[in-house]
Amino acid sequence: MGGAVNDPTSAGLLEIAGPQLYRRNAFRITGLPTDADRRAVRHRQQKVSAALAMGIDLDSGVEADEDEVRRAFDLILGDPRRRLVDEVFWLWDTPDASCGCAKSLHIEHDQAVQAHSAALDKEALGDELSDEDLDELEGLWAEASRRWGGVLRRAAFWDHVRARITALDDKQLTESVIDLLREEVPLTLVKPLIQLAATSTSEPTWLAEQARTWPLRESVIDDQLEGAAEPVYESVKTELAEAVKPLNEGDPHRAAAMVYDNVLPQLKRLNALVPATRHRRTASTRNDVALLLNNCAVRLIDTGDAQSENNARKWLKAAEKLTSDPHTSNLIEENTRALNDMVEAFRTIRERVDELCRLGRTDLAKQMLRNIRRTMAGSPGIAEIDRMLTELGYYPLSAREAAYEGRVKRRMRRRAMRAHRAANRSPAVTAFRRLVGWIVVLGLIGLGTYFLFFDGGSPEPDSLFQDQTTDNVAVGTCLKDKAEWDKDKNDVTVVPCTEEHWAEVIGYTSLGAVPSPYPGKDQVIAEARYNCRYNAAMKSVQSQFTVDFAYPDEHRWNDGKTQKDFQNYATCIVHQSDDSSLPKSRLTQEDKTKDIVWRMDLFNADISANPPVGACIQHQKDYNDNIHDVPFVPCDDFHWAEVIGFPVLYQAGSPWPGDQAVKDAAYAACLKIAKDERGLDDNFHYGATWPGQGAWQDPTKDIYAVCTGSRAGEQEFTGALRN
Repeated sequence: MGGAVNDPTSAGLLEIAGPQLYRRNAFRITGLPTDADRRAVRHRQQKVSAALAMGIDLDSGVEADEDEVRRAFDLILGDPRRRLVDEVFWLWDTPDASCGCAKSLHIEHDQAVQAHSAALDKEALGDELSDEDLDELEGLWAEASRRWGGVLRRAAFWDHVRARITALDDKQLTESVIDLLREEVPLTLVKPLIQLAATSTSEPTWLAEQARTWPLRESVIDDQLEGAAEPVYESVKTELAEAVKPLNEGDPHRAAAMVYDNVLPQLKRLNALVPATRHRRTASTRNDVALLLNNCAVRLIDTGDAQSENNARKWLKAAEKLTSDPHTSNLIEENTRALNDMVEAFRTIRERVDELCRLGRTDLAKQMLRNIRRTMAGSPGIAEIDRMLTELGYYPLSAREAAYEGRVKRRMRRRAMRAHRAANRSPAVTAFRRLVGWIVVLGLIGLGTYFLFFDGGSPEPDSLFQDQTTDNVAVGTCLKDKAEWDKDKNDVTVVPCTEEHWAEVIGYTSLGAVPSPYPGKDQVIAEARYNCRYNAAMKSVQSQFTVDFAYPDEHRWNDGKTQKDFQNYATCIVHQSDDSSLPKSRLTQEDKTKDIVWRMDLFNADISANPPVGACIQHQKDYNDNIHDVPFVPCDDFHWAEVIGFPVLYQAGSPWPGDQAVKDAAYAACLKIAKDERGLDDNFHYGATWPGQGAWQDPTKDIYAVCTGSRAGEQEFTGALRN
């Protein structure tokens, strides 16, 4: 605000500028008219004090304790410059007004005060507002802005203030007070909206837009909004600095997790309050976050670990959405191309290795990989080549090879650090891109040389469910026969996808940590079905194809006691619903990096046919519209709720207890899961969906409820639901 803070007028405006603008007004609390003289004020003070002493409530309609009432009278009887502030923000239309103003001015001013005061009183009710209240509230805000704008434009408004200065007859009240009020009253009027927008968890965008409709330059309002958002800006800055630390220590996964958990939710709030399209500081902050995610992806790409592709791609995609800076956008595009090149190179090499191994020539596969490794020494990709060699039983490097590789790595690391500081991108990626062309050619030549001397022969039996997924056929492999899948998943025939085939392998998905306690058959089946459906969505498999899976029983599960080699995973395949032949080509595409959504029934007759506990529901509306066709998304994406349980309410064969009893049992069971098992506090909301009487028609089925957990206010979030 302009003016010195020790000036009573400026100090008074600063004091009242908030959602309590009218509720704590001295004239509202005391019930006095704004033109009351000192004698009338003293008389009213004696009357009110006596009433309060006898425990009688005030007739002003405002709840106020003795201290507040005393403060209000002291304010009115004190410095007239401070009193004038409260006069401006309360009612002027009194029966014996002596200011000489037209009655219409008083009425228009009072209508502005009443509309604005009513809007703020309703806002104070928060979540208690009904839909009708919200509609009325929108109208009140629009009316308050319009009426105050009209009043402040009238010269008569300031003539009234001038008349009150004359009536108060104090040498401290000069024309300069009017100049100060002209400058600062509009800002005082809009500050309640600014503060409400800054603290709102449900509609900061709407409140901020309302603030911009008030009679004040938008640039001033934008500055005020940025000031209100300052704590969020500072928090993002602090969290970013914390996330840089693990990145510098070589842990991009932890750094990115800190961004997703601690920074992105705050960025979402910033963009709602001070959107990047209007606020350069927000755009700059988003760009800083984008650069950090880009650098996390670059560090991951630099490892040459093909298994980290999904994370690197996800981080780059998130960075691309955040930035509006052309330089950063170009940087992200270049790194994305580098990632694509790397993935394509490794895919080609992996295919060649798999084909050679299927033909029984692991020796040629090892030789090809060693040749590639030797030429790539020190470049990104060594870790992935080593992984392939380890799968083939290849022994560590000789001392001479290791020493040579160490020298090359050190040289490249020094070059990488220098260039990274200069250009914020990985030179190792650039080096890798120069190698991509000949790596692919080398892989092809290695395979072509082999086929000059050997005939591939007929299809060979292969495995789909060994202890280690690396002992199985590669993802994208096509299976010839359904009968082999049904009989023995480790004795199947694979064929080129361009030939007649029954199914295609779309993935191997983890079902739990290794080792870990067996979670029960229902949860294993649910997890396998859910993860395989995710695999299908990620690889763009169309919904008309059926997703099937192989899962381990309790005997096979690796709990660290008996089965110590099994990886606790499921094998996912896709085939036609009627088991007819698939198209003579691959169904699966490259893994998607965005818009991965798959739909499932969340209220099957059998609990095990549902998605697992921990599954993430995309939107509340779809869940409410049809619980039998619910869209699910990866929990790292923004979503509305998480499935937290399927508690059994009644055992199979139990009699129908009535709708209300079932509802009460469902809410009690879900409350127990939310509070006792998950420890969710008041920042979270739990929901329960319960069955109707029709569920009792099958006496062999247990009766259960579906429990969900979401954020208070139903705001979307990322990651697992947790305190």
